[in-house]
Amino acid sequence: AGAPNARRTERRTPIHCRRHPDADAVAVCQRCAATLCADCWTIGGTRILCIRCEAGRIRRGRALTRVAFVAAFLLVAGIAFAGIDIARYGRYAASIREVRARLDENPRDAAALVRLAALYRAAGRPGAASEAYRSALAVDPKNIVAHVNLGLLYYDILDLDRAIYHLRSAAEIDPGSYEAHRTLGLALERRGDPLSAEPILRRGLELAPGTPERADSARSLARVLERLGRKFEAAEVLSGLIHETETDSERERVAQRIARLRRESDASVPLLPEEAVEVRFRPWGGTIPVKALLNEKVPAAFLV
Repeated sequence: AGAPNARRTERRTPIHCRRHPDADAVAVCQRCAATLCADCWTIGGTRILCIRCEAGRIRRGRALTRVAFVAAFLLVAGIAFAGIDIARYGRYAASIREVRARLDENPRDAAALVRLAALYRAAGRPGAASEAYRSALAVDPKNIVAHVNLGLLYYDILDLDRAIYHLRSAAEIDPGSYEAHRTLGLALERRGDPLSAEPILRRGLELAPGTPERADSARSLARVLERLGRKFEAAEVLSGLIHETETDSERERVAQRIARLRRESDASVPLLPEEAVEVRFRPWGGTIPVKALLNEKVPAAFLV
């Protein structure tokens, strides 16, 4: 110990493998710091790992691969479904998905069902629209919007009995519904019952909200009156329309039709004999309007 150049010798304790205590360790796992013999270490990626850590790394990699695959599948499926919706419903696809999500939360939302049906109808899917309207009526049997639009859908496919049922229901629920009265009159006329259609179409003419609607209602009512042989009344209905036509050509066509109806009315309806007088009128406020012939030639209306 006192010698200046004396060498100090150290005795090192050998390090053994954690898994095999009788084997010397040659490496250390860079994840769990376990000592490893030549049989217990491997290269995991870029690191020295024990067999257990390498197996865990492989399992995690497989799990991440599965998660990524599922996520990619869901993404592709979502894109595919969105593409199908766009192909099926066009520019209404996003609105339809939004309303469907609302209905998933509350399937008995009648307003949402009516909105969904309107979107289906606008997207050209009348079958889906009628089903949604029926679902709305199952929730709210007096939903006038569902009755009117379901009646219009049935009228478009010429299912006249169902159309008349729903339109009549709508007219009873809301006596001021122009669309219900007008379409109900058209359905009755198309079914071959102009006598029942006439008062309904007349009521629709009274409820018409604007000039285009009044023009359509007047034409429909005049057509029904002509079918009933009441050509003089048909001419009167059209005479109230002539001042609301937009173009000169249309005004000329209406005038020609009025003149034809009046000629045919004069030729087909003879004057009553002297011993019989028949006066037909419909009450109008506090007066009685009466149709007659002036000087036995000119049709005119008088107030009694």
